Amino acid sequence: TYGGGVLVERAFHEFEKYKNDYKGVVITGIRSFGEAKAIKSLGGILVYVDADIEKRYKRVQDRKRDKEAKVTLAQFRENEQKENSGGSNDTEFNIYRIKDAADIVLKNDSDLQSFFDSAAAILKI
Repeated sequence: TYGGGVLVERAFHEFEKYKNDYKGVVITGIRSFGEAKAIKSLGGILVYVDADIEKRYKRVQDRKRDKEAKVTLAQFRENEQKENSGGSNDTEFNIYRIKDAADIVLKNDSDLQSFFDSAAAILKI
């Protein structure tokens, strides 16, 4: 009803109420291209974080927080493929389109501190 970017737009409008108290807002978990477009149309910077599928799978297994931790690597790959190129509709998952639209692409294939250091240097924070 409200379009693929509705959650981003609502988060941004919520931030607007408090923008004197904060320097910015970070929205994570973007999965649809509509969300990515909303970030960019509101003047945001779209940062895409990626890691090899084996690393992502291991991290999910290590977290053990939901049913995703019980899937096999083959099932995990299949689920990833659905999210990566789900469709052309702005409300469908399409990670590949988001990556193509990203202003910055970060690799997260090492330890946490190395990732933070790399991200801080690239983002100039």
